[in-house]
Amino acid sequence: MKIWTIKEGEPLPIPETPGRLMRCGIVSEMLAQRGHDVTWWTSDFFHQTKLRVRDGEAEAALSDHYRLKMLHPKTVYTKNISPQRIRYSSQMGKAFRRAAREAEKPDVIFCAYPLIDLADEAVAYGKEFHVPVVVDIRDLWPDIFWEHFGSPVSGAVKAICGPMRRKAARAIQNADAVIGNIPKCLEFAADYGRRPGERDGVYYLAYQERQFSPEELHAAERFWQEKGLSPSDFILCWIGQINLQRTDFILAADAAAADPRVKFVICGDGPSKAELEKKYSGCGNILFPGFLGQAELEALMRIASVGLIPIRNTPDFINTINNKAIEYMAGSLCIGTTLKGIQKQLVEEEDLGFWFETREDLETELDRLIGDPELLRRRKENARRYFEANFRSETVYGKLCDMLEELGAQGGGGPAQARD
Repeated sequence: MKIWTIKEGEPLPIPETPGRLMRCGIVSEMLAQRGHDVTWWTSDFFHQTKLRVRDGEAEAALSDHYRLKMLHPKTVYTKNISPQRIRYSSQMGKAFRRAAREAEKPDVIFCAYPLIDLADEAVAYGKEFHVPVVVDIRDLWPDIFWEHFGSPVSGAVKAICGPMRRKAARAIQNADAVIGNIPKCLEFAADYGRRPGERDGVYYLAYQERQFSPEELHAAERFWQEKGLSPSDFILCWIGQINLQRTDFILAADAAAADPRVKFVICGDGPSKAELEKKYSGCGNILFPGFLGQAELEALMRIASVGLIPIRNTPDFINTINNKAIEYMAGSLCIGTTLKGIQKQLVEEEDLGFWFETREDLETELDRLIGDPELLRRRKENARRYFEANFRSETVYGKLCDMLEELGAQGGGGPAQARD
């Protein structure tokens, strides 16, 4: 089959966007490995770095059956919630509308939501050309925009988002299937007028484990030894973007700085990295190794004890099991999270780790784990076991690929609905 996948913002399988493949990338790769002809529609602007990876529309052939199609929005953004990002979304939708009609028609389309405009245009294309479209709800746009602000500003933001809400409803109501990464996504779809279809369902985020050669792992282990880490250390880690607007590293770093028994490794880059490095420059047990390769991250998780998720409780995170938690489970790490909602419930009910709200909470939990190695061992084992049962990409995304194949074989239909 010819299959289109649509998602911007994820790491791409090209050197300019380093990082492990995520949901759309893994699904695209799996479909290509099954022998399908896959085109991944994305952007020449990379969300994580806020930089362009190409300057203009471009294509990149990854294999005989797999290619990238990069669209070129004129507007880019530096803040995730901003008017610039809304313009970026609109321009991405228009660019897809034009380019899609110049391309050979696919058999099925798998489109991530958001971006709202891409989902709206993908569903409109599917209706016009009789191609079935699956909309994959990842974040609850545009609701998170007004929920981000307190009253009375939220009411004004909601009114401003009226056009986005209409596009969202149109895409969600008219897709051939709507899926989500947690049950809340399907509740959100119902709020936007979706009548559940037989193929609608939940496909949790999943993690693709990589295999490394002995030489790669040996070099990665030596890297951490040279940083002063050893398997006998009690190591906390964070792997991801360093941004104080979204995370509370200060709470976690202050707790680590006050306890000489622990070492806190903050991996990654971001707008707050320099500020935090300066603040904790005198703390020998807090490390900022920067953006690392997958082998170094694998080696770190093999010797670490706790994977921290000090993310602020915004509506878009409270209702999710995020990528960090799943990556930590795969790495057999005890999870320490500040997130309420589904993630707090998960780590407590399945005994995968602990929830903390204050520095004192974290200090208490760390003291407990250091003093009770059996508790730490049990939680690490529980985390890995839960990953195996629920978040292994070969299982979760294999079922998703099966559904896309079935839908593509069935075909689509229906006239295009009028758009604003």
